[in-house]
Amino acid sequence: LDQVRVGVSLVQTSRVSGDRIVNLQLSPTTCSGRVGFAAGVQDLLDQTVTTPDPHETTRSFFAASTYSVGDGVFVTLGAGTARFSKGFGNISALVVNGVRATLENDGFGWNYGAETDLPIKAEDARMSLFLGVVQSRYPTWSLSMRW
Repeated sequence: LDQVRVGVSLVQTSRVSGDRIVNLQLSPTTCSGRVGFAAGVQDLLDQTVTTPDPHETTRSFFAASTYSVGDGVFVTLGAGTARFSKGFGNISALVVNGVRATLENDGFGWNYGAETDLPIKAEDARMSLFLGVVQSRYPTWSLSMRW
């Protein structure tokens, strides 16, 4: 996996206390310049409980491309299955050292928040905490690890 970066996130929203989501993302490290690519799956374990039909799968596969505008600003566009079937777009910017603000539309509503790096002592690994709002009304947090 030295040619691929791996990211794993645990997400919790306030919609339902049992609505915990595990996400997985893979990004090739061979990309150069200002453009990056990623593919992954949201709700890897298919455990989201907020769908209208409890037997409906919430696992959503996606692919995305990110462009570095410069000065710590990134724009991402992507699409996929289920949750990402309408496409999605995101802009993020470094607001202070180690803190990024994010605004996203996932085709179902607006999501926004801030992410900060957490101190860890692992080579080539990064851990972060995100606090935000999903669909402009549900508080959410996530803990992510990337290596």
